[in-house]
Amino acid sequence: MLKFYSIPYLKRNRATTAFLAVSSFLTALLLSFFLTFFHNLWMDRIYQLSGTEKPAVTPLIILYGCLLTIACLGLVLMLHSAFSITMNNRLHQLGILESAGATPRQIRSALVEETLLTAPLPLLAGTAAGVGAGWLLWRFLVSYGTTIRDPDYRIVFSWHPLLLAGCLGASLLTLAVSTWIPARKLSRISPLDAIRWGGEAPVVRMRRFRLLSALAGVSGELAQKSIYARRKAFRTSTLSLFLSFLVFTTFLNLQAMSSFSTQETYFDRYRDIWDFEIAVEPGREKDFGDSSLQALCGEIRRIDGVQSCLAWRKFSASAVVSSDRLSPQVRSVGPENLLVNAALTESGGWRISTPLYILDAVSFDTWCRETGISPRSQAVAVNRIWDRVNSRMSDRTWIPLLDPSAALPLKLSPVPAVSSGSDRTSAPSGVSADLALDISVESFASTAPRWKEEPGHDALALIVSEDRYWTLAPRLESAFSSGPFTCIVKAESEDVTPQVEARLNELLQASFPDSSAWSLDSRLQEERTEPLKRRGFNLVMGILAALFSTVGLANVFSTILGQIPQRRREFARYFSAGLSLRQMKRILCMEALILSLKPLLFSLLLNIPFVVFCMEYTGIPLSKYREEIPLLPLIPFTAFVLFFTGLAYWLGAKRVLKGDLMEALRDETML
Repeated sequence: MLKFYSIPYLKRNRATTAFLAVSSFLTALLLSFFLTFFHNLWMDRIYQLSGTEKPAVTPLIILYGCLLTIACLGLVLMLHSAFSITMNNRLHQLGILESAGATPRQIRSALVEETLLTAPLPLLAGTAAGVGAGWLLWRFLVSYGTTIRDPDYRIVFSWHPLLLAGCLGASLLTLAVSTWIPARKLSRISPLDAIRWGGEAPVVRMRRFRLLSALAGVSGELAQKSIYARRKAFRTSTLSLFLSFLVFTTFLNLQAMSSFSTQETYFDRYRDIWDFEIAVEPGREKDFGDSSLQALCGEIRRIDGVQSCLAWRKFSASAVVSSDRLSPQVRSVGPENLLVNAALTESGGWRISTPLYILDAVSFDTWCRETGISPRSQAVAVNRIWDRVNSRMSDRTWIPLLDPSAALPLKLSPVPAVSSGSDRTSAPSGVSADLALDISVESFASTAPRWKEEPGHDALALIVSEDRYWTLAPRLESAFSSGPFTCIVKAESEDVTPQVEARLNELLQASFPDSSAWSLDSRLQEERTEPLKRRGFNLVMGILAALFSTVGLANVFSTILGQIPQRRREFARYFSAGLSLRQMKRILCMEALILSLKPLLFSLLLNIPFVVFCMEYTGIPLSKYREEIPLLPLIPFTAFVLFFTGLAYWLGAKRVLKGDLMEALRDETML
């Protein structure tokens, strides 16, 4: 079959040969692009974690393997539909071969071998083009993220020879499977049906489409009925386009709602609190001096243009609070309803998270004066808890956690509180009495310092002055885990922020020569780069959605171009019934619009309750969403789908409507 049929056929039919070569090229290009891009994401992740580019097995390998498998399956669906075009056009020949004695196995083998025979050179060219496309996208992302990324961060393009073997192997397997599926289906058609072009089974019961008929008239109803009659052929395109629109639309809505929430709960909320945030690795702040917090804050406060400075360190701890020391409000609502992250001890108390914050002396004294607390207090508790029963997260009501009528002695433990689902019967194991730290809470405050910190909705935050910290330091440093030394700086105005940032950089570089030990973040810079990051995410997601939609678009091309004889007979009947050529073109145009816009419409309808629920849950008014509906990124993707669907129908219309349509009705049995 290969020698006496396939090779001569490919020589005489250059269009089929070109089609097979292009299919192989595109398969290798897409797989090579995926492999190259994900390989660089993997290497970049390794560099972020270890600071080296030595390959290592990480959980991302499993993720990338799954993504590659999904890409191969998507290509199988796309190529299966595409290969059906050429094979359906050869049904007459295959039927004659089968009637002459060719077995179904020989026909399957010949069709698969034709694809593999034309594949080697296109596969190599496609692999090279995929590497080039991956490099271009990587360079674009690097260039796009220049204003977002740390300028000292090293990010380079990398490629490995094993990617070539992986790409070629995956491409050959994908092509073989994609060809074998339609070849197996065609080889099962009887010789007589194959010679008669394997006509489709008639529709037993046709649905009525009254709404579309009322909106678009007879042309719209005939277009929808034609799609309904071929719904099995369009199944791949319907599912692919619907999922593409649904995922992309949902992602855009999530991005929009996340943007609203970030602006309201982060930038607007802390706008008057900080302009710069300094973070120093735990223990490294001691390099600045014996009294590290106060010394560094003093230097920062002396910088021209600095309005305020507040510094703290956080130590993770937990403590047991007896039920009788809980406030009446908590007992009335029910501690089990509010202390969701706490554990009930055998004695009936509650082990809750008790983070210990060391505040610099000046900020501690200022906060105590503002809240009416004695600065000589050993420890101050931020005495509040979110009443999650009687208020929503978007409009939280805070009630006292503890009874402030008397001082509260606590025994802090370095073991954090643990909650496993609804099991609250016992405290977490591993708490050692030798590591416990005794501390007395002598004052209670209803508000926390003006900082950029969230202790937790049901945590008991303890504030200790730096002066008191030095008496606790030996036990804290040896037994309790701590977070970075954090300092927030507020400038007098936005006009002086560049000068303040430059002076802060000079101070930190002089104090900590190792630049990896500290970081300096700017609120204004974050506000400027936040929209850029989101546009970058939208762009990448749009590219992925467009790639996934190509599976459905390929199915549209194969269905339209593979059913030319059937459509000619269909439109010949319309012509005999009195429809004009203009009306038939309108039917084809309506079909293209229905196939393209129906998935978009359903995805938008499904997103309406999702958006309403999310906006109600977060407390953001719907009017805010209506002002900034994320339609702009959706327009290019919709135009992409419309263009290629319209192109498929335009090519099909040229072949369906050309010539004398009545010729198709002269003999509907033998062609």
